[in-house]
Amino acid sequence: MHVRRRIWPIYVGGHGVKLTRIVNDAVVPNYPVLDALGPDLASFNPVVVLINPIVSFGVGESRVNDAEQGLIDAARYIVGNLNCLVLFIHHTGKVNARAKTTDQYSARNGSALADGARMVHVLNPLTDTEYKALTKRDLEHGATALLLSRPNMSYTPPQAGVVLTRVGYRFNHV
Repeated sequence: MHVRRRIWPIYVGGHGVKLTRIVNDAVVPNYPVLDALGPDLASFNPVVVLINPIVSFGVGESRVNDAEQGLIDAARYIVGNLNCLVLFIHHTGKVNARAKTTDQYSARNGSALADGARMVHVLNPLTDTEYKALTKRDLEHGATALLLSRPNMSYTPPQAGVVLTRVGYRFNHV
């Protein structure tokens, strides 16, 4: 309950909020928007600013790596001003999702996002068979299973994957 009281979702859909823009043919952080959001966000004293889905807050996909690097620069600006973690939610590419890749380049589009991020986590669904192979137990009725891979984490050695189960909104570490 305490955690839920400390979460303040801000929905900006339909308002054209973009964290980056194109200036002189270069993708750069959208400082007017970032500076306008700053005081509102600062009043919460956030620990984490979560941006979901990241594709909605950039300049589009016609300049893939430039657009991704611009978002990384915008995140660094937010971190520098609010002293918090910025967490981007991004989707895996179709081929990578079907292949269930777990490397840091599993996301759709280019490589600049993964290269510029301090951490990359990849979440893949597991079939009942895959779950049993990893855990040596059956998946309970009504549950789904996920593998959280952490292929890129700065300042730490490589980490093993984490198996999770989900029933409704409840996630459990296996």
